[in-house]
Amino acid sequence: MNEKEKFEEICKVTTDVLGLPEDCLGKRAKTHNITLARQIAGYIGRKYKIDRNIIARAFNKNRTCSYFYEREHEGKAKYDYKYAENFAKVLGKYQEMKGNNKIFTEKVMLDRHLKKAGLKNATKKDVIFTIKSGNVKTELFSNYRKFSEDYENIKKCLELYQITVKWDFI
Repeated sequence: MNEKEKFEEICKVTTDVLGLPEDCLGKRAKTHNITLARQIAGYIGRKYKIDRNIIARAFNKNRTCSYFYEREHEGKAKYDYKYAENFAKVLGKYQEMKGNNKIFTEKVMLDRHLKKAGLKNATKKDVIFTIKSGNVKTELFSNYRKFSEDYENIKKCLELYQITVKWDFI
């Protein structure tokens, strides 16, 4: 799961828990419920190390909104009862969903799992996948022809694990 997908999941959990329409966070609406949901989702995104630009794109704002969410969180959590209560509900639900996933503790185990799933480094290296689970990180080389297939296989074989997948073109 890449950062964008992870943040989309956070936004979905936020809108579900708060009873809002699923696509409302990306709209320009400034109602209290929607801005509250954006602040909660944005702060949880930053807590889980989601890139500021990904958060900004999801909300159709600029990246400085995430600085605002981080700066305001402590005061709102302390003095704004509605914010604190909803933040706890959303974070609890997201952690509950995420808690079912396992992590790899050793690079060797992650590499072995990928190999067992039929994933191996391509001879012609056009794309590099960086797969991270907990503190373990590995790289897998692919080419343009097999990129989509490899990406889907990585997601499928690691769906029960807590992972982050990034890719770059070489």
